[in-house]
Amino acid sequence: MYQTDSKSNEWFFPPLFGGERQGLNLGSVDLFKKVDNLGRESAQNCINATNSSEATVKVTYKLETIDSKYFPGRDDYLYRLTSAKKYFENSGDGTWTSNEINRLAESIKMLESPTIKVLVISDYNTTGLYGSETHKMSPYFRFFKSTGFSAHQGSLAGTYGHGKNALINFSKLRAISVYSKHISHPENQSMQTRDLYVGRSNLCTHIKDDLETQGTGYFGITSSSKNDWQSFRGDQIKNVEIPFERNELGTDIYVWGFPESDEWDLKLSMGLSYAFFQAIKEQKIEFRIIENNQLKCYLSSETIEEQLAYLEHNCKARLGERDWKFNNASLIKGFLKCSGEGKNIKNITKEIKDLGLVNLDIYFDKNDATLKNKYCIMRKPLMTIQSFAKKCGTPYQAVCKVLSDEGNILLSECEDPTHTEINAENVEVAREYDRKKYATAIRNLKMFINKEISELDPKIETFKEIPGANEYLPGDPLSNDTETFYDGTDLDQGNDQEQETFEMRLKKDIKVFDPKAPRPKNPKSRVVRRKPSSKGNTGGNTGNLGGQGTSNGGKGHGAGNTGGNAKEDEHGKQNSNIPSEDLQIIRTRMDGNPKISKINIKALKNVEGNLRLGFTLTENGESFFPIKKFKLLNSTKSNSSVDELLFKDLKLDKNDDFYLEVEFPTSSNLTIGAY
Repeated sequence: MYQTDSKSNEWFFPPLFGGERQGLNLGSVDLFKKVDNLGRESAQNCINATNSSEATVKVTYKLETIDSKYFPGRDDYLYRLTSAKKYFENSGDGTWTSNEINRLAESIKMLESPTIKVLVISDYNTTGLYGSETHKMSPYFRFFKSTGFSAHQGSLAGTYGHGKNALINFSKLRAISVYSKHISHPENQSMQTRDLYVGRSNLCTHIKDDLETQGTGYFGITSSSKNDWQSFRGDQIKNVEIPFERNELGTDIYVWGFPESDEWDLKLSMGLSYAFFQAIKEQKIEFRIIENNQLKCYLSSETIEEQLAYLEHNCKARLGERDWKFNNASLIKGFLKCSGEGKNIKNITKEIKDLGLVNLDIYFDKNDATLKNKYCIMRKPLMTIQSFAKKCGTPYQAVCKVLSDEGNILLSECEDPTHTEINAENVEVAREYDRKKYATAIRNLKMFINKEISELDPKIETFKEIPGANEYLPGDPLSNDTETFYDGTDLDQGNDQEQETFEMRLKKDIKVFDPKAPRPKNPKSRVVRRKPSSKGNTGGNTGNLGGQGTSNGGKGHGAGNTGGNAKEDEHGKQNSNIPSEDLQIIRTRMDGNPKISKINIKALKNVEGNLRLGFTLTENGESFFPIKKFKLLNSTKSNSSVDELLFKDLKLDKNDDFYLEVEFPTSSNLTIGAY
C-alpha cells in the first residue's frame, strides 16, 4: 500500500543495510563528461519512440530559470544534502580531499536560493514513458528503475540503461525529474492512468532517521512499509508542483542545477548534429535549442546545411579555429554530400558475415579541398557511432550504414556505454567466443570499406621515359650513363663497387604502381649534416716568456696569452628536414589548366623542421631533385622561399594541414614529395 499524505513530498533512499557506502564520484555517472553525451543520450531513444511512422520526432532543449519551490521534495532534499555534508565532515578524520564537502556546500547554497537554472528536455510525437512499476522491459522501468541492464531495445539504440546517468552528470544537485504523458499499452498492466511524475538522484551515502542510506534515491510515493516506492500517476500528480503543464504525448525531463556555461548551446548543437545528421536529413528527428526564450539553434532537414555554417562561424569565433577543426561537427558537411546520386557518388550494398546487409555511400571530388578523407559507421536509429580515417589520393568522405537487425545488435554490443566507440573489447570478457566473432565481423566491415575507398585512386603506369623531366634537371641533358645523382648515401664506397647511374635507376619495363600501397620507410637519415666550424685564420700570440737558452734570442714558442681568431660558422647549426612518411601530400590539377596544381599537405603526426618539396626520380621515393622552375600563386604558409619550394621552421600538429597553388612550366606528371 502506498501513502499520499503530507509525507509524499519526501525522497526515498533505501537503507544501506551493510551495503557499500557511496561518494559523489560514480563511474556510471562520470562516464558522461561531454555535452555531446548529454545530447546523444537524451535524444537517441526518442527516434525509436515515435507514435507515428510518418511523424518527425521533435526534441527541444530549453534552459530556464525556475522558482526553487518547484524542485521535487525541496525541504527533504535540503535535509539530506546537509546530512551528507556532515557525514563526510565527521567521518573523514581530515583525510578527505574536501571535494565532496565543497560540492555538497555548493548544492545546499543553490537549493536555498530563490531560483535554479534548469535544462528542460522535451520530446514530441513520441509514445511517452509507458509501462508499469514491475514490467522490467518497458521504457519506464528501463529508464528509471534500472541501470546497467545490457538488454536490447529491438535492434535500436540504447543497450546499457545508463542514459539517465548522463543527465544527472549535468545536474549540480545530482537530481532529475520526469513528467510524461504516455500511450495506453499492455505493458502498463494494471496501471490505467496515462501520465506520471517521478524523480531520481545519484547523491551519496547520508543518514536519515538514524540509518545510513544508499546513494541512489527516488522521488515518488513511498510504501507504508518504507521498503519500496512508485511514481506519481494520474490524480496523485496533484500532490506535487510541476513547473510546466503539457497536453501532448511525450516527456519533459528536468535537469536541476544545470551548470553555467557560455558555450553549452554551441557544444550541444555540434554534438547533436554529428550524432544525428542522417536522421535529421531524412526527417526522422529535429532539434531546437533555446535559452531565455531565444532560439539558439534549429536543426531540421531544411535548415541543417545553413545551421552548420552558423555553427562553424560561432565555434571559430567563440572557441577558436582549432576547436572547430578537431570537432566531429566539421565532418558533417562532407558526410551530407554522400546522400543522393551523381558521378561523384559511389553507392555499394554488400552482405557481410554476422553483420548482414550494409550500405556504403562515398562522395569523392579531386577538386574539393574541404573533404576530410574520413568515413563514419552508423546504426539504427541512424545514429553515428564513430569516424575513421583512411588515406586516399582522391579527397573523399563516406557513410556506412548497418541495415540488418542482426548487424545492429552486434554493433551495439561492441560499443562503449557512451555509444561513441566500436571495439570488440567492449564485449564482456566472459563471452570470449562472441568477442572473437565480433572482432572478425568488424574487421571484415572495415576491410570492405577500405577496399572501396582505395579503388577511388586509379593505378599509375610508370615507364622508362619520364616526360618533361629534362626541363627540371640541372646541367646538360643526360647523354651518357656516367652522370650520378646524390641520394643521401656515402659516395666514397670503394673502387670495387659499381656506381648507380640514372639509367640504372629507371625501370626497364612497364610496372603497375599503386601510390596508396604502403612503402617501407627510408632508413637513411634525412637530417642535413652539421657544417664544422671554420678554422681560425691565425694562431695564438707568440709566447712572451722565453727559456734560459740563447737560441732565438731567448724567445720560446709557447702558448699565447690571448685567444686566437677561430670562430664557429654561423651556418653550422643542425637543420632537420621533415620526412615524407610523416606527411600526406595530395596534388590535384586545375580543370582547364593542367600546369596549375593545388598541393594539400597534412601532418600525420606532430612535426617540426624544414619542409622541402621536390620531384622524385624513382617510384620508391628514395631520390629527389629540387623544383626550380615554378610560380607560387598562393600559399597558406607565408614563410616559404621563392627560389625553391622550401618552408622553413615549419611546425605542424597532428592533422594540421595547409595548401599551396603552384604553376609549373609543363603539365608533366612528375610525382611530388618531401625530401
